[in-house]
Amino acid sequence: MAGEQTNYIWGVIDMIPQTNFPDIRNKSVIHSKNGSCMIIPREGDKVRLYIQLSEKDGAYDLNTGRVDKGNIGPQKILEVVSFSGTI
Repeated sequence: MAGEQTNYIWGVIDMIPQTNFPDIRNKSVIHSKNGSCMIIPREGDKVRLYIQLSEKDGAYDLNTGRVDKGNIGPQKILEVVSFSGTI
């Protein structure tokens, strides 16, 4: 396929957050030195989080330079979010 790609990898998780973040029910984008997070409200009390992942999060196989989906799951995405202080 012809096209372009970015060096950004995003982890996606749907959840019911327990947070005091004031805009949790609004579409939000958060940028920090640790990466970026997008918050998209869903039905009921759910939100969808898009979390920018990096090499230090284990998103890449350092031998091949490719994305390693085996290292990233819901628990790892929540760890990345908690570490960055986003939630």
